[in-house]
Amino acid sequence: MPARIVLPTNDLAFKKIFTDIEHADIIAAFINDFTSLNVTPNQIRILNPYSIKTYQQQIAEKVRDYPDLQTGDLRWIAHDAVIAIIETADVTIEMQLAPDAEFLKPAHYYLADVYAANYNHQSTTESRFKPLKPVWSINILGYRLFDDDLAYRTTTNYVDQTLLPLEPPLFRFGFFELTKPTDNPRFAAWQRFFTTGLVAKDAPPYLRRAANIIEYHNLLPEERKMIDAAEKALAIWESTLYTAVDTAVDAAKQAAEAKGEARGIELGEARGESKEAQRIANAMLQDGLDVELIARFTNLPVAEIERLA
Repeated sequence: MPARIVLPTNDLAFKKIFTDIEHADIIAAFINDFTSLNVTPNQIRILNPYSIKTYQQQIAEKVRDYPDLQTGDLRWIAHDAVIAIIETADVTIEMQLAPDAEFLKPAHYYLADVYAANYNHQSTTESRFKPLKPVWSINILGYRLFDDDLAYRTTTNYVDQTLLPLEPPLFRFGFFELTKPTDNPRFAAWQRFFTTGLVAKDAPPYLRRAANIIEYHNLLPEERKMIDAAEKALAIWESTLYTAVDTAVDAAKQAAEAKGEARGIELGEARGESKEAQRIANAMLQDGLDVELIARFTNLPVAEIERLA
């Protein structure tokens, strides 16, 4: 019987891989594949280490703070991992699966927060700014953020390097979009792992080990329980969403037929830019769905949906 696959995009699986010091070889390899830092496993230090007990406490706190959130249902919460690389740089790794117009704000916040954390408040003999280190923010995205075909890019922010060069730059952002094809074998291997949970037989050893770590039968009983809860919540949400969209489209077709607008049927089937599509979008907005998600299902421009809000 084939092993049950747990996707590394599951919040628990993501944290189990990227915030456990026992997996420092995997963390270092990931950082090296996406940055120029040349990290070794013994340089890795985790600022927010994973354990099932602390993870359960985090989930309990989120459910307390967000009463509508089902236990284990972490679809809309960014997966964050903060890694410190001693004497070289600090790295934050974030995963955002669903489009979120506010996503870049917390990405900037976490980067600035990690950077400022190294400030030496107690120093009296040397500059308090000396301990400050460059910070990388690597963002794994389950959707297209940029319109071009680059699966991965890095940018520097805050300081224009042409006007005031800093070596190395203090702040770097990396964006890895899982939905874009890539010819880079390292990126392609990580894409396959993140989106399917599978790795090729000739994949690097660190990727094969990462896949083995989160195989269902290798998880603790408590971890399996939380994985099951998260997957069940996701399945229920997806079923509810698609049912709502299909119902809205059917209603649009019927309304068009009742008016004798044959063209309305075609537009309803295509979820096109019509009054019927706007009605669908309105209904989805009232249900509190994300604008980017509504755009995917109605083919309406984001700007038009935002005007309806």
